[in-house]
Amino acid sequence: MPTVDNLNAKAIYELILYYLRERITNNNLELKHLIAANLFEWFIFDAHEFEKHFANNKSLVRQFTDFEEGRSSGKDNPFFYNSIVAPFLENLETEIKFTHFDFRDFEMVVANANRENDNKLIPLYKIFSPEHLLKLQFKNDSNSMDKDF
Repeated sequence: MPTVDNLNAKAIYELILYYLRERITNNNLELKHLIAANLFEWFIFDAHEFEKHFANNKSLVRQFTDFEEGRSSGKDNPFFYNSIVAPFLENLETEIKFTHFDFRDFEMVVANANRENDNKLIPLYKIFSPEHLLKLQFKNDSNSMDKDF
């Protein structure tokens, strides 16, 4: 599993491979977010970040295409992870932006009976909302006129 300080982990390798398959092979332009998670820790990446760092990198795309079409020396996913993605991430000079949280940080808020602490759960509610994950428009924009007014 990746850490906040080090994204060079198998879960991210898999995420990159599946992203490239959707974006390059299947020409899917509708990707919004990519998520790597275990039971507690969540890493949420905007698809624009993956587009910028991976899909727009001609060298990585060429290596991916060679791998997918069987022209590279390895044909299995671990080869792609260890021989292509791991060195690529190790040499990546720019920062990949992501949202990270750990559900264990909210355990005391949920476990106690104090309802005043529940407002600390609002950021989680917002992150898991369809408006955020699917990049939908907010229905109630505070800058719009109230139609009933």
